[in-house]
Amino acid sequence: MPDDRSYRAIFLDRDLDEVLMSQAKMLARSGKRGAALPAERLKAVFQQDLVRIHALLAFSTELPRLRVRYAELIGTPHEQARAINVFLGGTLDEGLMAAVVDRSLHRNKV
Repeated sequence: MPDDRSYRAIFLDRDLDEVLMSQAKMLARSGKRGAALPAERLKAVFQQDLVRIHALLAFSTELPRLRVRYAELIGTPHEQARAINVFLGGTLDEGLMAAVVDRSLHRNKV
C-alpha cells in the first residue's frame, strides 16, 4: 500500500460455524468443488487465515483498526454505525449506514 496515504482497517468478526454454513450453501448453489470439503477442513483453513490476519494486524501497530462483531452489527446497527463513524472520522451518515443493514440476510445462525 502506498506510504503517502493513511489507512484504517475494519475487521468484521462472524462466528465461524455461521460462515461455514453460509459458505457451504453458496458453494453448493454455484456448483463449486469446495462444497465437497468437510466442514472441519474448511473451518481449519478459515481458522488459519484468521490467525495470520490477527498476527499481521498485531504486528502493524501503526494501522488503526476496529473490530465489529457481525451479530452486534445485525442486532444493533445504529450503535455499530456510530462506532464505525467515530472510527472513520465522524463525517458519515449513521442513519443511512444503519438503514442498509438487512437482518433478513442473517439466515445462517448458530
